[in-house]
Amino acid sequence: MSELKVASKFDKIEENVNKYKALKDQSLWFFYQYYEPGSRQVDCYLDGKKYLLFSTNNYLGLARNPKVVDVAIEAAKKCGVGTGASMAVSGATIYHRDLEKELADFYKTEDCVILSSGFMANSAVITAFAREKLRVFCDKYLHVSFVNSLKFNGIETIRYEHDNVNDLEAKMKVAGGIDSLIITESVFSQHGEVASVDKIAAVAKKYNSILIVDDAHGLGTIGKSGHGILDHYDLSSKDIPIITGAMNKALGSQGGYIVTTKKIAETIRMKAHELIFTSSLPAMSMAAARAALREIRYTPTLFRQLKENIVHARSGLAGIGVSLTKSVTPVIPIIIGSEDKASFISKKLSENGVVAIPIIPPAVPSGASRIRIQITAEHNREDIDKLVGLLAPLLNKG
Repeated sequence: MSELKVASKFDKIEENVNKYKALKDQSLWFFYQYYEPGSRQVDCYLDGKKYLLFSTNNYLGLARNPKVVDVAIEAAKKCGVGTGASMAVSGATIYHRDLEKELADFYKTEDCVILSSGFMANSAVITAFAREKLRVFCDKYLHVSFVNSLKFNGIETIRYEHDNVNDLEAKMKVAGGIDSLIITESVFSQHGEVASVDKIAAVAKKYNSILIVDDAHGLGTIGKSGHGILDHYDLSSKDIPIITGAMNKALGSQGGYIVTTKKIAETIRMKAHELIFTSSLPAMSMAAARAALREIRYTPTLFRQLKENIVHARSGLAGIGVSLTKSVTPVIPIIIGSEDKASFISKKLSENGVVAIPIIPPAVPSGASRIRIQITAEHNREDIDKLVGLLAPLLNKG
């Protein structure tokens, strides 16, 4: 590589560093901070000051649920805090096995593969399917975990307009759907919308394509009883043969999973470097995730509370002029535009004891920066009213 090319790469790095340094100098930087937990999971402390948290994926508050914590402690006492090997070697415990069975049963699929994160689960699916002539059709706003793996594996990728089923089918007609995958998220993490998965599944069937849905933000938050994307549209695993997810959202634990057929699961176990060449998660995380999943399955109280809180938040935000998506999910984006303005609003919220992190590039396109509000079952009406009351004058200043 020439000296000129090397210099240009470092110039770009320096440009980014200076850009974010400017935000820090103006106290508009809210990332990579170290919080101390409060009495509730939506309470936290930073430098001794108490804050109300509206930037957490812990939608049902299960990360510190006593039942979940107790089984995690028991598993840690039996197995320690690490496994010392990958799932392929000796890092698979009976706790991993039991969680795989529970997740497969929950989604009514044949098998389940557990990975170190949702990011790795999405990447592993692509790695397992990678081959010549494979063609992937995916949503314009598909999660970067899929996008990076598609690029790394050199797979032909055709992106359709966001949740536009007509555009998807038009592109499949032109390009041809033979030996293809269609990939979408169930709930889009930065937009809060539920994808039209029922219609996408029909297109996949029509063109004999395999549909993959990332249900990371859907499990525990959508459907008649919070059971995710299948529950939401009354679909089966035959409609969506591959579902991925993350245990650090509504399950309150850590890790990722892929629920699918036995044949596809075995292919992933044999081919996915993301699984083979990394240590497995500790048994305590598996025990915690299984206990949390059982809470979602058999105790609908938390899901009902979450839905009530979402409705109250949407009502309050609509009352101050916030444009809302049709989908009723715990992810409520408030589109601001410039990253400076989004960061300024977050700063003002922070000064009044509320953490609502700005979402800025590269997480969203330039000019689409936003405040992403995340509602949980643990928030109460007073929490939500405080947030709305603080946002009202900030958003109406133009």
